[in-house]
Amino acid sequence: MLVVKYNGLKKKVPTDWTEITIKQFHNLYQIMFDYEDKDIDKNEIEKLNFIRDYATYLLKEDRKYVDLMDPKDVEHLVSASQNLLKEYEYKKLSHFEFDKVKYYFPTDIRDYTFGEYIECSALDTSSKLLKNGRFDVIAEMIARMCKTEDEYGSYLTEEKVKERAKIFENLTMDIVWEFNFFLLSQQE
Repeated sequence: MLVVKYNGLKKKVPTDWTEITIKQFHNLYQIMFDYEDKDIDKNEIEKLNFIRDYATYLLKEDRKYVDLMDPKDVEHLVSASQNLLKEYEYKKLSHFEFDKVKYYFPTDIRDYTFGEYIECSALDTSSKLLKNGRFDVIAEMIARMCKTEDEYGSYLTEEKVKERAKIFENLTMDIVWEFNFFLLSQQE
């Protein structure tokens, strides 16, 4: 986590996948998506606008504050957070801990109940949603498929899945990318 000091304020800015949540990354991805069709490498104005929007979001401040920052500080902020723009390196984790509860990543879709199998039969579609920036659906998928040891082999009620999905919006993106690895491996 990078601590940025400016204008009498101290802001923490994520610089790694373990420091940014699904919800935060979804919003950051939207900014990147807004500039996808613009050639920011060749158009200096578009590049500066992207950097301004990117920094504004990471700092959670109004644009006017970012506009008053020293350009070197903005450059440092952007370069320090470059890991969030790079591809995640899979670690092939078997589980993750969240709010002091251990959840296990699925290993094979065939290990689930018939109902879960039906609900997850759209994995191909879901994986494509992730590739297209639809991170808003991933919390529910993780809630449905990543279970505690006591839940393994049992079917989670829709109420439990929705409740857990709301909490899982605060999962960090390293967990999301690990789950995505499972989705991609099921397509092979």
